[in-house]
Amino acid sequence: MSGASGDVLRRLEKTPRFPLLCGPTPLHRMEQLEQALGCGPLYIKRDDLTPLGLGGNKARKLEFLVADALARGANTLVTVGGVQTNHGRLTAAAAAKAGLACTLVLEGSRPEVPSGNLLLDCLLGASLVYTDGQPVQDIVDHALKRLTDAGKKPYFIPEGGSNAVGSAGYRALFPEQLRQLAPLPEPPARRL
Repeated sequence: MSGASGDVLRRLEKTPRFPLLCGPTPLHRMEQLEQALGCGPLYIKRDDLTPLGLGGNKARKLEFLVADALARGANTLVTVGGVQTNHGRLTAAAAAKAGLACTLVLEGSRPEVPSGNLLLDCLLGASLVYTDGQPVQDIVDHALKRLTDAGKKPYFIPEGGSNAVGSAGYRALFPEQLRQLAPLPEPPARRL
């Protein structure tokens, strides 16, 4: 690639990254869906097969967010989401892999019995803070202050990892996807 897109890719390659993906995720052709929709070829990128914390596309963002946290000397990741947040589960898994603590601010109340992602969050060692109807930002601010007062160095990740640092994970996806699409015998009917 040349020009502006080449410059973006060169900068992206120099951006610190904490490895969480273990290589490109596969493309699978969706032939039955093609038939049902009367279109095709149609492929799906299987980010659900990432090896981190039962998979998910948020691992792409977390590669850059965790690297940034480590570069800033943080020792605790803090994020927010619903009680069954997939992003929270992946953040807890990324923190465990990087040797960091993790605090999840969960919108809602503590259930009687943890299940699903919440159970996995506990198994991954995350500290759980529930909003219990209080304003989310107030609870996040309190959690960050409590951690700082305890001598920790928290790094806040917004819900879904959606910020400029996290978005680098999706920018890094495009060259990966282009490399995978190039040799296909039947390329997709449309590329985004």
